[in-house]
Amino acid sequence: MNCSILTPAFTISSYDPTSLLSQCAENLGVETSDLELFTLVPLNQASQSSPSSIVIKLKQSPFSVTKIEELLMQRDQLFQQLQKSRDALSSYSEKLQEKKEPVADEKSTRKIVKLEEDNKKLRQLLK
Repeated sequence: MNCSILTPAFTISSYDPTSLLSQCAENLGVETSDLELFTLVPLNQASQSSPSSIVIKLKQSPFSVTKIEELLMQRDQLFQQLQKSRDALSSYSEKLQEKKEPVADEKSTRKIVKLEEDNKKLRQLLK
């Protein structure tokens, strides 16, 4: 037996049996031939003794298609941020490899270079 979870997807403003199928297809972005509509009847009121498929409706669940779409968009945004971070880290690593010395930042590098130059000048004065 197949079990499916039923979750809110969208609201249709008025119930018109003749246009219900086309409204649902339009909201889902599919052709009318790609979907079927069923009336949801509690299992204990179903006429069939052993159904091949049932639908589970979660009462008062915050879970919805909108939430799924939001999570997918958030995942895509996080993936893009991750890629940008990877690129920045890779670029920074390449710059450090070019310098071939472990330097914390540019300001420290300038201070070290200045101190080395001053040290060199002092050595020449002592000679």
